[in-house]
Amino acid sequence: MGHVDAHAIDREAIRELAYRYAAGVDRRDEDLFLSAFHPDATLTVVRAGADGQDKVRVLTGHSELAAVPHLIARYAKTFHFVGNHRCEVAGDDATGEVYCTAHHLET
Repeated sequence: MGHVDAHAIDREAIRELAYRYAAGVDRRDEDLFLSAFHPDATLTVVRAGADGQDKVRVLTGHSELAAVPHLIARYAKTFHFVGNHRCEVAGDDATGEVYCTAHHLET
């Protein structure tokens, strides 16, 4: 039997956060979306502006984050594809990155 990675379960739980985020947005499911965030989490959204300047919006806490599935509803459909995922777990701390391609269909 091979070596058991002590943090494999933690990494899978973290990976699941990205999946809940994507599914919550695409389904416009506020509860599912919020389940990916700690109640006092902060989400920074950066969008390219028409003037070439990035537009930054910071949402903090479930009360502000709850707006995301409703804001995204301006699109006829969305599809968030979660790709590469990497994280390092050290005790109670974890850092990493997730690649996600977001498709927003207007009609």
